[in-house]
Amino acid sequence: MGPEHSVQLESIFRYMSVGVAIIDCSNWRIRYANPYLLSLLDQLQLSQVVIGRRLDEVIPEDLWVITHPFIEQVCATGRRMNWPDIPYEGFLARRGRTSWRVTIERTEVQEPDSGRESDDAVHTILVTIEDVTELARSRLYVNAIDSISSAIVGPFALPLVLERILQAVQEMVGSTRCAILLIDDWESGSEYRYAGHDGRAETDMAADKPSTVSIAAQKGVHLRSQDWHPQLSEQLLLGLVARDRRTLIINDTSTIPEMKLPLLDDGGTPRRPGSVLGIPIFEPTLNRRLGDGISTHRAKNAYTTRVLGTIEVYHRRARGFPAEEVELLEQFAQQAGLAIQNARLFLRIDQLAKDASRNLRQREYIMQAIPDGVIIYDSRWRVVEANQSIRKLLGWTNDVIGLHITEALAKSKAIFSQDYKSKVNFVSELDERTRVKLIDEVKLTSADGQHYTLSRSYAPIHDELGDVFASVVIYHDVTEQVLARERIEAEVIERTAQLAQRNAALELARFAQDMARARMELLLERLPSGVILISAGDRSISIINRQATQILQNLGLPIEPLDDLDAATRNAVGGNAEELSSAGAQSR
Repeated sequence: MGPEHSVQLESIFRYMSVGVAIIDCSNWRIRYANPYLLSLLDQLQLSQVVIGRRLDEVIPEDLWVITHPFIEQVCATGRRMNWPDIPYEGFLARRGRTSWRVTIERTEVQEPDSGRESDDAVHTILVTIEDVTELARSRLYVNAIDSISSAIVGPFALPLVLERILQAVQEMVGSTRCAILLIDDWESGSEYRYAGHDGRAETDMAADKPSTVSIAAQKGVHLRSQDWHPQLSEQLLLGLVARDRRTLIINDTSTIPEMKLPLLDDGGTPRRPGSVLGIPIFEPTLNRRLGDGISTHRAKNAYTTRVLGTIEVYHRRARGFPAEEVELLEQFAQQAGLAIQNARLFLRIDQLAKDASRNLRQREYIMQAIPDGVIIYDSRWRVVEANQSIRKLLGWTNDVIGLHITEALAKSKAIFSQDYKSKVNFVSELDERTRVKLIDEVKLTSADGQHYTLSRSYAPIHDELGDVFASVVIYHDVTEQVLARERIEAEVIERTAQLAQRNAALELARFAQDMARARMELLLERLPSGVILISAGDRSISIINRQATQILQNLGLPIEPLDDLDAATRNAVGGNAEELSSAGAQSR
């Protein structure tokens, strides 16, 4: 490579936002490192002169132990290695866990005026390092939100949802020690209280029971603190967060020795955290009542100022928390609030269901609290109850109570994709659906003109003797899920069509290749002269025609069988020309 090319490459590498290094394979000395890579080393406090130094003298020892085998392998084999997403925690204090795309490949450098042949060129490796942290975080964030959302919308227990949130925290920021702390009376809906809060003295609150705190979910907390239930006070990080209603960071807990913190598990040894981050979990509310209709998923979430708990991230040593990680964790705290609200909703419904047999009015409250559309029919398919969600969806009023299902549907202002009137044995089909507990999907246009896709499930209701005395039909809004599924199906169809086009192109190419081969064979057969094509690499015979086979046999070369010229020609293809010639010489 000429000097002008080297200058051009140096200019390009100087302004690239990709780290570039050239390392000598013979002694691991760094021949070149561009400014971006040097800036990364400077952030790692490795800012000494690196050009001419051995790689193991520049990078941390633990990093050298990991990378050394791969560098040796690339130098020895010349095989290029690439890692699209490597997590690294060397910049934890400033940026948190980062992700990098690393490529290692062998190159050859001809020393100027060395007089050596190209085979003796110096082997070097080219290492490129690209920061892909934002891309990796975006991917992990989308995956984590998808996983957590699936748990939130279902009737899962609160510990399972909180466990998923902590798992997402670990994947996002690489923290192995974190916890979710909740105020124990969060289910009561009352505001927390502790001595000194709102200016009230401790003696004024003697009649009130102070709130306590529990670790609802944890990772990396020592066993001694897992059953920790301290009283809520300003000596707890949760107490300060609840008071200030904002995220709090303690970079060095030794400066606040009076702060009570859970102990971390450091290889079995309990240890006080060196730094801690506390993010508030606010109580979420909907700006629309759940009973207003089945489309409550369209309502936007709002948050009260009531703090339910905190997501806390711990580190053994004193260090800061990057603003990027704090912002992501604040978004996860919103998911935790939704999970708590979801658990509260299901607990409330369960409690109402237990009391429903004692009071008909309580059963009505349960029906109205359920966001899905619910219809209860008696054994003859007359409407017994319909909650507010399904009434709004179908445009029903109280007049439908007691009507047969066909009469009730006739009063509906909604338009179904499937007309029940066209079914001859409609009631018999309903009985069968209930018996097998069928779940299907139905598309309809609601009374207010909105388009929905609903999951419709049938279930029988048994009495104490096991006889069916009623049936319940539940309509659950799956519009968004179906739209997503249809988009995926459309993509699959499109990809299938693309594959079909590619396969057709391959078939055409294969046909053209076969035609070309046939023409070549016909041409070789009709040539009056013998033709042999020998590979320069391994001296194997690639092409030979009948005339050449006959000439070689006449010259005494042992190309079998001697009595079948076509078979001998086919056998000669792929054979070694030099070995065939040597065998012919020996036979003569």
